[in-house]
Amino acid sequence: MEITPELIQRYQQYPIAFCKEVIHFEPTAQQEQIMRAMAAKPKAWVSVKTGHLTGTTAAIACLALWYVSVFDDVAIPIVSTNLEQLRCSTWKEINKWHAGMQEPFKSAIDIQADDLRAVIKNHPYSLIQARVAKEECPDALQGWCRKNLLFIVDRASEIPDIIFQVAMGAISTDNVKFLIISKPTRARGYFHDTFSSDEWNNITLSSKDSPFMSKEFITQMKDAFSKNFYSVRVLGEFPVEKKRYTVTVDVLQAHGTQTFEVIAESEDDAIDKISHMTDETIQFVGDDIDIQATGKLYVTGCEND
Repeated sequence: MEITPELIQRYQQYPIAFCKEVIHFEPTAQQEQIMRAMAAKPKAWVSVKTGHLTGTTAAIACLALWYVSVFDDVAIPIVSTNLEQLRCSTWKEINKWHAGMQEPFKSAIDIQADDLRAVIKNHPYSLIQARVAKEECPDALQGWCRKNLLFIVDRASEIPDIIFQVAMGAISTDNVKFLIISKPTRARGYFHDTFSSDEWNNITLSSKDSPFMSKEFITQMKDAFSKNFYSVRVLGEFPVEKKRYTVTVDVLQAHGTQTFEVIAESEDDAIDKISHMTDETIQFVGDDIDIQATGKLYVTGCEND
Protein backbone atom coordinates (compact mmCIF):
# COMPACT_ATOMS: atom_id res chain seq x y z
CA MET A 1 0.00 0.00 0.00
CA GLU A 2 1.37 3.41 -0.97
CA ILE A 3 0.93 5.98 1.77
CA THR A 4 0.13 9.46 0.48
CA PRO A 5 -0.89 12.64 2.32
CA GLU A 6 -4.34 12.29 0.80
CA LEU A 7 -4.67 8.74 2.12
CA ILE A 8 -3.61 9.77 5.63
CA GLN A 9 -6.09 12.65 5.59
CA ARG A 10 -8.86 10.27 4.53
CA TYR A 11 -8.00 7.81 7.27
CA GLN A 12 -7.90 10.59 9.88
CA GLN A 13 -11.50 11.40 9.04
CA TYR A 14 -12.72 7.83 8.56
CA PRO A 15 -11.45 5.31 11.13
CA ILE A 16 -13.94 2.75 9.82
CA ALA A 17 -12.18 2.83 6.42
CA PHE A 18 -8.82 2.40 8.17
CA CYS A 19 -10.14 -0.58 10.11
CA LYS A 20 -11.46 -2.30 7.01
CA GLU A 21 -8.63 -1.52 4.58
CA VAL A 22 -5.56 -1.54 6.88
CA ILE A 23 -6.44 -3.67 9.92
CA HIS A 24 -8.80 -5.97 7.98
CA PHE A 25 -11.32 -5.58 10.76
CA GLU A 26 -15.02 -5.52 9.88
CA PRO A 27 -16.76 -3.56 12.65
CA THR A 28 -20.30 -4.24 13.74
CA ALA A 29 -22.92 -1.50 13.67
CA GLN A 30 -22.32 -0.88 17.38
CA GLN A 31 -18.54 -0.65 16.92
CA GLU A 32 -19.05 1.71 13.98
CA GLN A 33 -21.17 3.95 16.19
CA ILE A 34 -18.24 4.37 18.57
CA MET A 35 -15.77 4.97 15.74
CA ARG A 36 -17.90 7.65 14.10
CA ALA A 37 -18.28 9.45 17.40
CA MET A 38 -14.53 9.42 18.00
CA ALA A 39 -13.80 10.94 14.57
CA ALA A 40 -16.58 13.54 14.68
CA LYS A 41 -14.37 16.36 15.97
CA PRO A 42 -10.84 16.93 17.35
CA LYS A 43 -12.17 17.22 20.90
CA ALA A 44 -14.38 14.14 20.93
CA TRP A 45 -15.44 13.04 24.41
CA VAL A 46 -17.39 9.80 24.15
CA SER A 47 -18.83 7.77 27.02
CA VAL A 48 -20.19 4.31 26.30
CA LYS A 49 -22.28 2.17 28.64
CA THR A 50 -22.56 -1.34 27.41
CA GLY A 51 -24.06 -4.72 28.08
CA HIS A 52 -22.16 -7.99 27.78
CA LEU A 53 -20.41 -9.05 24.54
CA THR A 54 -20.81 -5.96 22.38
CA GLY A 55 -17.24 -5.98 21.04
CA THR A 56 -15.94 -2.93 22.87
CA THR A 57 -12.48 -4.42 23.58
CA ALA A 58 -11.86 -5.00 19.87
CA ALA A 59 -13.11 -1.48 19.15
CA ILE A 60 -10.66 -0.06 21.72
CA ALA A 61 -7.75 -1.98 20.16
CA CYS A 62 -8.55 -0.92 16.61
CA LEU A 63 -9.13 2.72 17.54
CA ALA A 64 -5.75 2.80 19.32
CA LEU A 65 -4.01 1.34 16.24
CA TRP A 66 -5.85 3.82 14.00
CA TYR A 67 -4.95 6.88 16.04
CA VAL A 68 -1.28 6.05 16.52
CA SER A 69 -0.90 5.23 12.81
CA VAL A 70 -2.40 8.31 11.16
CA PHE A 71 -1.74 11.19 13.56
CA ASP A 72 1.60 12.77 14.52
CA ASP A 73 2.99 13.28 18.03
CA VAL A 74 0.48 10.96 19.68
CA ALA A 75 -0.02 9.49 23.13
CA ILE A 76 -2.73 6.93 23.84
CA PRO A 77 -2.96 5.94 27.51
CA ILE A 78 -5.28 2.95 27.94
CA VAL A 79 -6.42 2.76 31.55
CA SER A 80 -8.29 0.07 33.45
CA THR A 81 -8.71 -1.21 36.98
CA ASN A 82 -6.17 -4.04 36.99
CA LEU A 83 -3.08 -5.18 35.14
CA GLU A 84 -4.32 -8.67 34.37
CA GLN A 85 -7.36 -7.34 32.53
CA LEU A 86 -5.17 -5.02 30.47
CA ARG A 87 -2.71 -7.80 29.63
CA CYS A 88 -5.14 -10.64 28.94
CA SER A 89 -7.91 -8.68 27.26
CA THR A 90 -7.02 -5.25 25.88
CA TRP A 91 -3.41 -5.96 24.93
CA LYS A 92 -4.30 -9.35 23.54
CA GLU A 93 -6.69 -7.63 21.12
CA ILE A 94 -4.07 -5.05 20.13
CA ASN A 95 -1.60 -7.85 19.35
CA LYS A 96 -4.23 -9.78 17.41
CA TRP A 97 -5.25 -6.93 15.12
CA HIS A 98 -1.73 -5.54 14.72
CA ALA A 99 -0.60 -8.94 13.42
CA GLY A 100 -2.91 -8.68 10.41
CA MET A 101 -2.33 -5.03 9.53
CA GLN A 102 -1.46 -3.94 6.01
CA GLU A 103 2.13 -2.92 5.34
CA PRO A 104 3.81 -0.50 5.82
CA PHE A 105 1.54 0.37 8.73
CA LYS A 106 2.24 -2.92 10.51
CA SER A 107 6.04 -2.71 10.50
CA ALA A 108 5.91 0.94 11.59
CA ILE A 109 4.57 -0.12 14.99
CA ASP A 110 6.85 -1.80 17.51
CA ILE A 111 4.78 -3.85 19.97
CA GLN A 112 6.55 -4.12 23.33
CA ALA A 113 4.37 -6.71 24.99
CA ASP A 114 6.28 -6.97 28.28
CA ASP A 115 5.80 -3.26 28.94
CA LEU A 116 2.27 -3.13 27.49
CA ARG A 117 3.53 -0.45 25.14
CA ALA A 118 3.49 0.13 21.39
CA VAL A 119 5.58 2.84 19.71
CA ILE A 120 6.00 4.20 16.19
CA LYS A 121 9.56 3.22 15.28
CA ASN A 122 10.55 6.46 13.58
CA HIS A 123 8.64 8.55 16.14
CA PRO A 124 9.18 6.84 19.52
CA TYR A 125 7.30 9.58 21.38
CA SER A 126 4.15 8.47 19.57
CA LEU A 127 2.91 5.55 21.60
CA ILE A 128 0.18 3.43 23.11
CA GLN A 129 0.67 2.75 26.81
CA ALA A 130 -1.43 0.67 29.20
CA ARG A 131 -1.78 1.88 32.78
CA VAL A 132 -3.58 0.75 35.91
CA ALA A 133 -5.77 3.31 37.69
CA LYS A 134 -5.53 3.32 41.49
CA GLU A 135 -7.00 5.78 43.96
CA GLU A 136 -3.76 5.93 45.94
CA CYS A 137 -1.82 6.81 42.78
CA PRO A 138 -4.20 8.99 40.70
CA ASP A 139 -1.80 9.96 37.91
CA ALA A 140 -2.74 7.30 35.34
CA LEU A 141 -4.13 9.99 33.00
CA GLN A 142 -1.74 12.74 34.07
CA GLY A 143 1.54 13.96 32.61
CA TRP A 144 0.82 13.39 28.92
CA CYS A 145 2.02 16.28 26.75
CA ARG A 146 1.45 15.61 23.06
CA LYS A 147 -0.02 17.40 20.08
CA ASN A 148 -2.69 14.68 19.84
CA LEU A 149 -4.03 12.75 22.83
CA LEU A 150 -6.46 9.89 23.01
CA PHE A 151 -7.41 8.76 26.52
CA ILE A 152 -9.12 5.38 26.66
CA VAL A 153 -10.65 4.24 29.94
CA ASP A 154 -12.08 0.73 30.21
CA ARG A 155 -14.28 -0.37 33.14
CA ALA A 156 -14.84 3.34 33.72
CA SER A 157 -17.67 2.81 36.21
CA GLU A 158 -15.14 1.18 38.57
CA ILE A 159 -12.47 3.88 38.17
CA PRO A 160 -12.14 6.21 41.20
CA ASP A 161 -13.41 9.73 40.50
CA ILE A 162 -10.06 11.24 41.48
CA ILE A 163 -8.48 9.69 38.36
CA PHE A 164 -10.81 11.68 36.11
CA GLN A 165 -10.52 14.84 38.18
CA VAL A 166 -6.73 14.81 37.96
CA ALA A 167 -6.87 14.19 34.21
CA MET A 168 -9.30 17.03 33.52
CA GLY A 169 -7.16 19.41 35.52
CA ALA A 170 -4.07 18.53 33.47
CA ILE A 171 -5.50 18.97 29.96
CA SER A 172 -3.69 21.76 28.12
CA THR A 173 -4.64 21.20 24.47
CA ASP A 174 -7.83 21.13 22.42
CA ASN A 175 -6.77 18.01 20.50
CA VAL A 176 -7.84 15.64 23.24
CA LYS A 177 -10.14 12.71 22.68
CA PHE A 178 -11.69 10.69 25.48
CA LEU A 179 -13.25 7.27 25.12
CA ILE A 180 -14.58 5.89 28.39
CA ILE A 181 -16.36 2.54 28.31
CA SER A 182 -17.97 0.41 30.99
CA LYS A 183 -20.77 -1.81 32.04
CA PRO A 184 -22.89 0.68 34.01
CA THR A 185 -22.48 -1.06 37.35
CA ARG A 186 -22.89 2.04 39.56
CA ALA A 187 -25.57 4.73 39.43
CA ARG A 188 -23.14 7.31 40.78
CA GLY A 189 -19.61 8.55 40.15
CA TYR A 190 -17.90 10.36 37.30
CA PHE A 191 -18.80 7.83 34.59
CA HIS A 192 -22.47 7.95 35.59
CA ASP A 193 -22.42 11.76 35.59
CA THR A 194 -21.16 11.93 32.00
CA PHE A 195 -24.58 10.73 30.89
CA SER A 196 -26.14 13.96 32.13
CA SER A 197 -23.40 16.23 30.77
CA ASP A 198 -23.57 18.24 27.54
CA GLU A 199 -19.79 17.86 27.08
CA TRP A 200 -20.03 14.12 26.45
CA ASN A 201 -21.39 12.18 23.50
CA ASN A 202 -23.32 9.37 25.18
CA ILE A 203 -23.74 5.91 23.63
CA THR A 204 -25.63 2.92 25.02
CA LEU A 205 -24.94 -0.54 23.60
CA SER A 206 -27.43 -3.30 24.37
CA SER A 207 -26.45 -6.95 24.15
CA LYS A 208 -29.79 -7.50 22.41
CA ASP A 209 -28.37 -5.65 19.38
CA SER A 210 -25.02 -7.45 19.39
CA PRO A 211 -24.29 -10.21 16.85
CA PHE A 212 -22.09 -11.88 19.47
CA MET A 213 -24.99 -12.59 21.84
CA SER A 214 -27.65 -15.21 21.11
CA LYS A 215 -31.34 -14.52 21.74
CA GLU A 216 -31.56 -17.75 23.74
CA PHE A 217 -28.84 -16.62 26.13
CA ILE A 218 -30.49 -13.22 26.56
CA THR A 219 -33.76 -14.95 27.46
CA GLN A 220 -31.94 -17.14 29.98
CA MET A 221 -30.33 -14.05 31.54
CA LYS A 222 -33.72 -12.36 31.88
CA ASP A 223 -35.30 -15.42 33.50
CA ALA A 224 -32.42 -16.32 35.80
CA PHE A 225 -31.32 -12.98 37.25
CA SER A 226 -32.74 -9.88 38.89
CA LYS A 227 -34.15 -6.93 36.99
CA ASN A 228 -31.14 -4.80 37.89
CA PHE A 229 -28.67 -7.48 36.80
CA TYR A 230 -30.42 -7.86 33.45
CA SER A 231 -30.60 -4.10 33.01
CA VAL A 232 -26.87 -3.63 33.60
CA ARG A 233 -25.43 -6.76 31.96
CA VAL A 234 -27.75 -7.00 28.95
CA LEU A 235 -29.44 -3.65 28.30
CA GLY A 236 -26.43 -1.53 29.25
CA GLU A 237 -28.49 0.62 31.61
CA PHE A 238 -27.58 1.93 35.05
CA PRO A 239 -29.05 0.02 38.01
CA VAL A 240 -31.86 1.48 40.08
CA GLU A 241 -30.32 2.04 43.49
CA LYS A 242 -32.59 2.16 46.50
CA LYS A 243 -32.02 4.98 48.98
CA ARG A 244 -33.10 5.75 52.52
CA TYR A 245 -35.91 8.30 52.72
CA THR A 246 -37.32 10.01 55.80
CA VAL A 247 -41.08 10.43 55.42
CA THR A 248 -43.01 12.72 57.76
CA VAL A 249 -46.68 11.91 58.21
CA ASP A 250 -49.63 13.08 60.29
CA VAL A 251 -51.34 10.19 62.09
CA LEU A 252 -54.84 11.38 62.97
CA GLN A 253 -56.40 10.25 66.26
CA ALA A 254 -53.17 8.64 67.34
CA HIS A 255 -49.69 10.00 67.76
CA GLY A 256 -49.74 13.29 65.85
CA THR A 257 -46.77 13.71 63.54
CA GLN A 258 -44.53 10.71 63.07
CA THR A 259 -41.34 10.18 61.08
CA PHE A 260 -40.85 6.94 59.19
CA GLU A 261 -37.72 5.68 57.48
CA VAL A 262 -38.21 3.73 54.27
CA ILE A 263 -35.88 2.22 51.70
CA ALA A 264 -37.20 3.00 48.23
CA GLU A 265 -36.17 3.57 44.64
CA SER A 266 -37.36 7.17 44.51
CA GLU A 267 -39.08 9.87 46.54
CA ASP A 268 -42.41 9.06 44.87
CA ASP A 269 -41.93 5.37 45.69
CA ALA A 270 -41.19 6.22 49.32
CA ILE A 271 -44.33 8.35 49.63
CA ASP A 272 -46.36 5.68 47.87
CA LYS A 273 -45.25 3.03 50.34
CA ILE A 274 -46.47 5.12 53.26
CA SER A 275 -49.60 6.49 51.58
CA HIS A 276 -51.00 3.04 50.92
CA MET A 277 -51.47 2.53 54.64
CA THR A 278 -55.13 3.07 55.61
CA ASP A 279 -56.94 3.73 58.88
CA GLU A 280 -56.21 0.22 60.06
CA THR A 281 -53.57 -0.37 62.69
CA ILE A 282 -50.26 0.56 61.08
CA GLN A 283 -47.07 -1.32 61.68
CA PHE A 284 -44.03 -0.19 59.71
CA VAL A 285 -40.62 -1.72 60.28
CA GLY A 286 -37.60 0.09 58.80
CA ASP A 287 -33.88 -0.48 59.21
CA ASP A 288 -33.80 1.15 62.65
CA ILE A 289 -37.43 1.72 63.54
CA ASP A 290 -40.53 -0.22 64.55
CA ILE A 291 -43.60 2.01 64.85
CA GLN A 292 -47.22 1.06 65.47
CA ALA A 293 -50.03 3.59 65.17
CA THR A 294 -53.76 3.71 64.58
CA GLY A 295 -55.34 6.25 62.26
CA LYS A 296 -55.18 7.48 58.68
CA LEU A 297 -51.82 8.67 57.38
CA TYR A 298 -51.29 11.94 55.53
CA VAL A 299 -47.84 12.49 54.00
CA THR A 300 -46.53 15.95 54.81
CA GLY A 301 -42.92 15.66 53.66
CA CYS A 302 -40.23 13.45 52.18
CA GLU A 303 -36.49 13.89 52.37
CA ASN A 304 -33.63 11.79 51.01
CA ASP A 305 -30.99 10.94 53.61
